[in-house]
Amino acid sequence: MRRKKVKKNIKRFKARRFLEFLKNEEKLWINKDKNGIINIFDLSVKNEALKKIQELIGLYLSTCCLNNHILFLKKIFFPVNQTMSLKILYFIKHFKIDKMVDLDRQFAFAVIELRKGQPILIGPFKPETVGQNTQHPDRQHSEHKCIQHIYEYFKNIKYNRKIKAVHIFTKLNPCSGIKGNCDPCMIKLARLSEEMYKYNIDMYITFQDIYGITGHIVKTLRKLSDKDPLNENIFKFKKIVYKQYPKSKFKCVLGDKEQNFIKNDILQAIKKLIPETDIKLKIEFTRNKMKSDELKSFRKEQTDNIKKQLTKLNVSEEIIKEICSLFYSKWCDLVNEKYEEFIYEKLSDHINSFAVRFIYENIKCFIKHFNLERVNLSLKTNFQISVQDN
Repeated sequence: MRRKKVKKNIKRFKARRFLEFLKNEEKLWINKDKNGIINIFDLSVKNEALKKIQELIGLYLSTCCLNNHILFLKKIFFPVNQTMSLKILYFIKHFKIDKMVDLDRQFAFAVIELRKGQPILIGPFKPETVGQNTQHPDRQHSEHKCIQHIYEYFKNIKYNRKIKAVHIFTKLNPCSGIKGNCDPCMIKLARLSEEMYKYNIDMYITFQDIYGITGHIVKTLRKLSDKDPLNENIFKFKKIVYKQYPKSKFKCVLGDKEQNFIKNDILQAIKKLIPETDIKLKIEFTRNKMKSDELKSFRKEQTDNIKKQLTKLNVSEEIIKEICSLFYSKWCDLVNEKYEEFIYEKLSDHINSFAVRFIYENIKCFIKHFNLERVNLSLKTNFQISVQDN
């Protein structure tokens, strides 16, 4: 028990050092202009944004805690807020939001909680585009729509007297970089929080899943890695993720595309080796996810199965050996590729989590009351929560 307690305290200490480090680096991306307006450097170009992020993580690892695996735990960055989870779940049930949108896709809504009377729903909204340009200035992210409608509502009411709190939920965390001529969602929400604070209105911003600064970065990450295989930071990060998710524990399933890829290559090879024969082989695949050892066993079964089929068709031992070797090679290549994809997916999740926390802590240096919380919409609950409970 004592060891566990010590380990837990070490984790807390390292997490605290991480936040202190971020606050010391606040001038990197966020600043305030002469008029006191918060601005953020342009992070809409993924390549440039990713370079900045990985440099920052590398700097942290080298100066604060080299090879620190705690850095790569998402719950350190954004632990789930149970109370806010219940609140958002209550709103979804109360307003029947699950009937209006697909909860598995990006959407956002706001709820204005009054000091007296029923709460008011704004939205839900779905994003119309991933950016904004001069031809379509009205096409915006779902969070932008929430903010616009909140301001519209405030025009018609003395909101500093009647409004108790404003809740904004977005499935994916607010972006910190957006293409076009509008500000990122994170900055817009920070400004709104600052304004609400002046009128003594509580503001709660919640999200469920990590989106990062500008969205999915796996392709960009792989391009940077391929372009510079000796990239010290990416190599170091991947090493940590490999240790967290070793291949022996990795579960893989080969989909239809991968199956057809193997089948077609085997059939083409047979046609080249035996052009006068039209041989059809039965190659079976499982739909279940398998661990490394299970995949090896299944691959051996399939190799033996191909060998039996070709033997019955009086194919020579030499050709059988070549076909089985090709099958083995293709199978290994695909599984390795799947594992590598998995590693990059996990790596991108961790980097995105780091980036969101970094931006958030930067903003908090200027707006102390700006709060961003992660919620879990899969919690089991009987919804015995009241909208008056904060």
